[in-house]
Amino acid sequence: MDVKEITVNLEERSYPVVVGSGCIKDIDSYISSSVKKVAIVTQKAIGIEVATRKEQHTFHIPLGEQAKSIETIKELCRSWVNFGLNRSDIVIAVGGGIVTDVAAFAASIYHRGMPVINVPTSLLGMVDAAIGGKTGVNSSYGKNLIGSFSQPQLVISDTSFLKSLKKKEMVCGYAEILKHAIINDRKFFNWLILNSKFIFLHDS
Repeated sequence: MDVKEITVNLEERSYPVVVGSGCIKDIDSYISSSVKKVAIVTQKAIGIEVATRKEQHTFHIPLGEQAKSIETIKELCRSWVNFGLNRSDIVIAVGGGIVTDVAAFAASIYHRGMPVINVPTSLLGMVDAAIGGKTGVNSSYGKNLIGSFSQPQLVISDTSFLKSLKKKEMVCGYAEILKHAIINDRKFFNWLILNSKFIFLHDS
């Protein structure tokens, strides 16, 4: 599959979404030369390593919805201070919607906002969570009640990550694609119906 670059057109807040197999290897070309340090936020179960030519450190957050908490945000910010991360550096979120929600929210309030690269590792993350700037955590009063809209600097959707997903995770992402097609694009919806067999043939 060729690597494609799609622009999310938001005027001064526009950013590229890079899609293709193996495109994660080009991440350095999108990181400014002024960046000194890179904070990579992920979960241990994800197991995807991102290598840059900058000084980098990986910060692991807990698994599951419990990670979406103010406590996680506080711990990330505390760890970033100890790492010496400043506003001219960058955060890279590697994972599904929980990781991008948490990492991007922490980045949006750390030093009053710093750049984020989202690297979604699930189909749902690639088509929804990593795009659009939705960030946030849960509280005892409800889900995603504390958060912000903070657009990423870049989204890298490496489709080779999808090979390791279970059928249930693929179906969840595919349902989100169908939803958008139903809302806005009949032609695309019809194409999805005709070409949906792959989702059901995917290994469980």
